[in-house]
Amino acid sequence: MFTPRNQVSLPNSIYELLVKYYNDTYDWNFVSIADIASSNLSLENSNQSIIVLPIVIQFSRIQIAAKIFGSKYAPRYQRSSYILAKFIQDDEIIDIFSGHVQYYFEHTVQLPTGPKTH
Repeated sequence: MFTPRNQVSLPNSIYELLVKYYNDTYDWNFVSIADIASSNLSLENSNQSIIVLPIVIQFSRIQIAAKIFGSKYAPRYQRSSYILAKFIQDDEIIDIFSGHVQYYFEHTVQLPTGPKTH
């Protein structure tokens, strides 16, 4: 990653996807601040849950090996910010979507085994 652009709070829709990602990836129970605040969890379950904070470090471009990938916020590298994403469904059908990378971000979550950065 290049020099961070800034520290930001994720939009709610992306934040909810991040919480879902952690729940799908790990064998622990991850919750959002909204889940705790709205009392969707009992006190007993909230003590066993890992709270995912919505704060990330945002980047406008990244480098993988010798290639630099840009985003909407990196004018010099905008041509490299257009992507094709392939998703393989359970029935082996492949869906392809085109898109434009808005930004990259780095997020750290506090796991029972220690902090983990994604």
